[in-house]
Amino acid sequence: MLIDRYNCPANKLSKTKALNNKGIYLDTMPVLECKHFHFGTDSYWNSLSRIYMETSQHYSGSCKMGPSSDPSSVVGPHLKVRGFKNLRVVDASVMPIYVNANTCAVTLTIAEKGASLIRDDWMK
Repeated sequence: MLIDRYNCPANKLSKTKALNNKGIYLDTMPVLECKHFHFGTDSYWNSLSRIYMETSQHYSGSCKMGPSSDPSSVVGPHLKVRGFKNLRVVDASVMPIYVNANTCAVTLTIAEKGASLIRDDWMK
């Protein structure tokens, strides 16, 4: 059975009021690696799930870095957790705002800075 990519069940779901209110839509652009399957079939989704591996989420900001005067900040400029001795957070969660790009480069920079801070403390 052929399924029209615009009339497949997933596309119909993406046109519901609940999802439209959130700006969610189904990308019906054909994927080259799955072109030998009809869009919307189980075979198509199985193929897509094997070749398309990525997250659209860039989790960050749950342990905000900021000045001690900011009650919502968790860590200070040396990445030390407020109220704890010898505990640091050195990952994407210390970003006080979301970056408008992939978080990989920023996270690597935070890691380098964190490693430098830890090394400096050990050298004292």
